[in-house]
Amino acid sequence: MRRVCLAIIISCVAVTVLAQPRITRVDPPHWWPGLGSDTLELLVEGEQLAQSTISVRGTGVTLLSDTRCSNARYHYVQLLVATNAPPQSIQLLAQAPTGSAEFSYELRARDTNKHRSIGLNSADLVYLIMADRFANGDTTNDAFPAMHEPVANRAKPYGRHGGDIAGIRKHLDHIASLGVTALWMCPLLENDQPEASYHGYAITDHYSIDPRYGTNSDYCALVQEAHARNMRVVADVVYNHTGSMHRLAVSPPDSSWFNQWPEYTQTNGREVSLYDPYAAPQDKLRFSNGWFDKHMPDVNARNPHCARYLEQNTLWWIEEADIDALRIDTYTYPDQDFMSALNARVRQSFPGIFLFGETWVDSHASQAYYLENYKYNRNTHLPGSTDFQVHFALLDVLTKTSGWDSGVGRLYRVLAADYLYPDPMKEVIFLDNHDTPRILGVLDGSLQRLRLGLTLLLTLRGIPCITYGTEAGFSDVKEHGTIREDMPGGWPADTRSIFNASQRSDKEKACIAALAPLANFRRTSSALTKGNTMHIAPENGVYGYVRYTADQMVLTVINADTVPRTVAMKRFDDILQGNRACRDVLRSVELTLPEVLSLEPLSERVVVLKPQQTSR
Repeated sequence: MRRVCLAIIISCVAVTVLAQPRITRVDPPHWWPGLGSDTLELLVEGEQLAQSTISVRGTGVTLLSDTRCSNARYHYVQLLVATNAPPQSIQLLAQAPTGSAEFSYELRARDTNKHRSIGLNSADLVYLIMADRFANGDTTNDAFPAMHEPVANRAKPYGRHGGDIAGIRKHLDHIASLGVTALWMCPLLENDQPEASYHGYAITDHYSIDPRYGTNSDYCALVQEAHARNMRVVADVVYNHTGSMHRLAVSPPDSSWFNQWPEYTQTNGREVSLYDPYAAPQDKLRFSNGWFDKHMPDVNARNPHCARYLEQNTLWWIEEADIDALRIDTYTYPDQDFMSALNARVRQSFPGIFLFGETWVDSHASQAYYLENYKYNRNTHLPGSTDFQVHFALLDVLTKTSGWDSGVGRLYRVLAADYLYPDPMKEVIFLDNHDTPRILGVLDGSLQRLRLGLTLLLTLRGIPCITYGTEAGFSDVKEHGTIREDMPGGWPADTRSIFNASQRSDKEKACIAALAPLANFRRTSSALTKGNTMHIAPENGVYGYVRYTADQMVLTVINADTVPRTVAMKRFDDILQGNRACRDVLRSVELTLPEVLSLEPLSERVVVLKPQQTSR
């Protein structure tokens, strides 16, 4: 009998212990008084919280509400944090009939040394990196047995190859030598998916760098080192979807955090439905609520708690890592009221920050629709976007015969539509990116056409962006897994390295020669980084434009035809006013422009006019 009673007592004690509440995680992991709104909503996660109430103890911190979620693992705890609240560990107390638990939550002082040069503008040249494919600087993070894709394997096009933050840090000098002033890295947050998540767009933890790239501290160190080289850092953020293995997708606080359908329904990709006066409601719904992919659940940012989670996460990373700009993935797909509110809050909290959205659309109407102050839309508070209209036009110039509306004719007409944009200088222009075929492959390996394309990219209005490997002559055009090549020399087993000038191939030398001299000239050119534009209507494949400020003019003329052409210099005299003395930027020679300039097939001329000769 005594043994039975003892067993019952032990059993009751065990049940009581097991039933005690426990807080296991709080998002955001810490916070700063004075950052954005004084209202902070914590997503408190743990065990045995269904019957718990949560209170808070701290100086300058008041509990506004404690809301139990339909999923018993979570509470929404809303706090009022005074702007002058001191740095401290506040205490969260979970109290239940079976017991209580405490959790220390840190409020930190903001670092006044951060955000001094925050932003991105037309003076920058952006370098886009897919970290997994750039360089493996730390082989100790190549294997994580507990993760769904545990081992790096370079033989798998859609597998992890082992590139990491250490690899980027190791080669910052190489990047800077190309004339680059800003780093944009595809998302580095944890993507713990079973397959094909090396790209970073299937996030499974919004507050943790993927351990195969490094740690949160490693990322912050990378930003600091970039800033020390006068390079800015662009964070790639995703609001439309998460990875299917995200804990908040597997077990969400409530069922409305993600858009659900009776069966898998993919988005129709019809962004025009948002402004189409004839659009069927079901088409609008499918565009906004349809999933991007089966392993990417579609986020419902109309849920106010989900919206706050994403907003606070964005502010947290900007403050934590000293980020300068945001590139917003799949911008057209999330709820647009949410995007407008988020953009406004980010810019209010960090007035100098630059935001640009991925608007992969095929018309000026669609591209302009998402930009701030567009009269036919809400104020989106979005300064810039990825300029796919210029991208498509540049491909036309480099691959097609020029006509009235093709080749240089198309580029001319695309730029003529800049009146639609609040500030065309904030549009991000590019020849290729991480989602498109590599530009040299599109050009069938023609280094001459690549040089022509890079000349246009670096002298047109806007913020130019090049993709890692352009300097290596990457040329795959097949599929995502292969266009995202590994940089030669980025892995210990590589037999040669592009990062070592003496080991570069002739093709790599030619690509760097087509990029770096003009990019480095651009860094110091007031005309190319902030100047106005005047262009001439193209004729016979010849197109030219002048970028100008009060103290400098840069003339770019190209012949996109496969036969020699000429252009009369008087066509530019509306701005040149007869000035002919100049320096050829690409050839580094002083010269006087002839009255009729002869151009070889598929050639370019970039000249800077001497300020003392300039007349207005």
